[in-house]
This record gives sequence, C-alpha cells and structure tokens, in this order.
Amino acid sequence: MSALQTITVQLTQKHIDALAELVEEGIDSRGDRQDKFEGDYTAEDIRLNKETSDLAEGAVAILKAALAVDSAEDGAEMDVEIPFPELGGWVIYSANEAATMDGAGYWNYRDGWVCLEEATVFNGDHVGSYGLPQSLGQDRAWFNLSLRDARSAESLAKALNDFCREKGLPQNSADELLADESLVLGKADRRWLEQFLSQWDEVVG
Repeated sequence: MSALQTITVQLTQKHIDALAELVEEGIDSRGDRQDKFEGDYTAEDIRLNKETSDLAEGAVAILKAALAVDSAEDGAEMDVEIPFPELGGWVIYSANEAATMDGAGYWNYRDGWVCLEEATVFNGDHVGSYGLPQSLGQDRAWFNLSLRDARSAESLAKALNDFCREKGLPQNSADELLADESLVLGKADRRWLEQFLSQWDEVVG
C-alpha cells in the first residue's frame, strides 16, 4: 500500500526519540553488513536498502514534526501539511545561502535554511506548486535528491535513460526533450531535466 494514510496515535517525545535511535542503529547495522558482505550486491539490492532507510528516516521526521506542532488541549488537528518523503524526493536548495551559512543551503519549512540532513523532503507534486522561499540572490531552486547523487558522466547517462523509460519518453538528450513541444512534461519532469543539464555541464564541461 503506497497511498498516504492519516492515523491518530498517542506518542510522547520519549517514544519518538527511542524510535529515532533504533532507526539510526538499524541503518548503521545494515550498512555494516553490506560493507562486510563478500558477495555481489545487485542494483536492486542497493535500491531496496536505500528505499527502506529513506522511508524509515522519513517516518521519524514526520513524527518529530507532528509533535512539534502546537496544539490545543482538546487535541486540535494539525494545521499544516507535512509531505511524506519519497525515494528520490525533492528539496529546495540555494547555493548562495550555503556559501554564507556554512553549508546550510537547504530549506526546512519550519526552521529556514539548514543542512541537507534537516531539510524538508517534498514529493514531486509540490514542485512548482509550493511557494519558494526568499534566498540571497533569489537563486533557490528545486533539486531532486536521487539525481543529485549522480556525479559522473556514466551515472548521469544512466539516470537520464532510467528517467525516460519511467516517464515513457523517447530516449533523447535532455535538451531535445525540453525543446520538444509535442511532449507533455510536468513541472517536476521539466525541473529534473534542467537539473540534469546543469549537472552534466559541471561534469563534462
């Protein structure tokens, strides 16, 4: 079941802190086992490990954010929407803020500009619809986390190939896809391609 569910639970800060500690230990333990494993991990094994870790950390982040919301004694419902992180989710990044804030160039909708580990991770539906915050030089932009990790020509080429296959797009260059007026590209898809081009230029010049 992948649809979002709204649930009502009663948790204290101690419950959430304990859960966060167990999740962190579990992720570290899984990483240690993977490092010591002498066989060959498939790409699917690595993807599933990362997806499990991302979802577990995302669930803890949501619980922490929910507990931080001030509510009335009668148990008023939360008045904010907390987007659930998805694998390859989106963050808002400002290079100018990062340069002047010791790397704190990622947006947290509660705390402002923070490091990547504390950033709010959005679903693709928020790209282009969630209002971008103010930043130095107004350079803030959406960044896809999975694509952000592609730092070589080979990994970028594979990312584009996978993107086109997943979206049912022709296997063309990012430039051609953006220029093709016959294609119906969503805001997140268009931003993904723009980010790809930026990273490609950084890698290959």
